[in-house]
Amino acid sequence: MSSFLPALTTPYAAGGIRTTVAATRAATDEQLLSHAARLVQEMLRQGTTTVEIKSGYGLSVRDEARSLAVARQLTEQTTFLGAHVVPQEHADDPAGYVDLVTGPMLEACAPHARWIDAFCERGAFDADQARAVLDAGEAAGLRGRLHANQLGPGPGVRLACERGLLAVDHCTYSRPRPRHHWTSTVRTASAGWCPGDAPTWCCSTRPPTCTWPIAPASRSSPASGSAGGRCSDPVRPPAPGTPPAVRPPSRRGAA
Repeated sequence: MSSFLPALTTPYAAGGIRTTVAATRAATDEQLLSHAARLVQEMLRQGTTTVEIKSGYGLSVRDEARSLAVARQLTEQTTFLGAHVVPQEHADDPAGYVDLVTGPMLEACAPHARWIDAFCERGAFDADQARAVLDAGEAAGLRGRLHANQLGPGPGVRLACERGLLAVDHCTYSRPRPRHHWTSTVRTASAGWCPGDAPTWCCSTRPPTCTWPIAPASRSSPASGSAGGRCSDPVRPPAPGTPPAVRPPSRRGAA
C-alpha cells in the first residue's frame, strides 16, 4: 500500500493545525457551537447517522475543555485529542506538554469526552508519548483511539494493535502484514480519500477476506473517525484500479 505514495522525509510541521488552533482560541463558545451545528446539520442532510467530534484545536486546558463542552451539545461521541501536536508555546518542552495533557488538561476534559486520541507521527508524538496519553485516558475512563501512519511508516498502527484500540485514523502507510492482525485487534481503520492517497481497506472483526473500504469522513464535517460501521460479510477484494466504494453508515457507528 505504501508504494502508492513516497514516504515523507521531513516531520510534520503542523502549519495547518496551528492556524486552526489560533482561530479556535479566538472564537467564542457561541461561534464554535454555531459553526459546528451548521456542519452537523449538513452531515445529517447527507445521510450521516453517527458523528464523532474531536477536540485537538485548542491545545490549552481552557480551550480543549470548552471545545469538548460545545461538541457534547451535538453528539455523545466526543474525543479528547489534546495530543494532536505540541503547541508553539510548548515547543521547547514537549515532555512538559505531555504532562499537561495527561494531567490538568485530561482532568478538565474527561467529563465532556467519551474517547481519548493521540497523533502518533513523526513531528507530533512518538509511540511512548502516545502510550502515556492513552494510559492516562483509560485510567480516567476514556476509551482509546489513535491517529497513525498518515505521513509515513511508523509505530502507530502497531501500538493500536497491541492495545486493541477501537479505531485508527488515516493509516495511509500500512504494510499488508500488520493489517492482517487488525482482524482480531483493531475494529475499524478509517481513511479520508483524496487525490493521490492510497486506499485503506477495512479490517474489522471479520475474517481477512473482508476488504470492504471504510466510508471516508465528510470533508465538510468537524468530525472524523469511523462513519462506516462494521462489515457484515466477507467480500471479494476489489479489482486493481477500482475506486473506493462507500457503504451506507451503520446506525451503530462507533458506539
